[in-house]
Amino acid sequence: MGRAAARQDRHRQCYPGTQLTWRELQRGSVAVAAALQRMGFGKGDFLAASLPLLNEHILLEYGCFRLGVIHAPLDLRLERLKRFAA
Repeated sequence: MGRAAARQDRHRQCYPGTQLTWRELQRGSVAVAAALQRMGFGKGDFLAASLPLLNEHILLEYGCFRLGVIHAPLDLRLERLKRFAA
């Protein structure tokens, strides 16, 4: 058994209070990449998305990496925007 196979069921913390196993990360990112491809995204395309800082955000990032899509994360929280406008 290789090192990667031995780590598949180990957890990694993504954000405070959330975690994924490496196996979940691999399977989830493959599923996201397939869904993006079905929607017509491909290598070199841009995708802007606003997601909360949860596992879904990590899966989207890795799914984009797999497909060669450039992901631009958006933060649409109003309070933060007000601080920059002042």
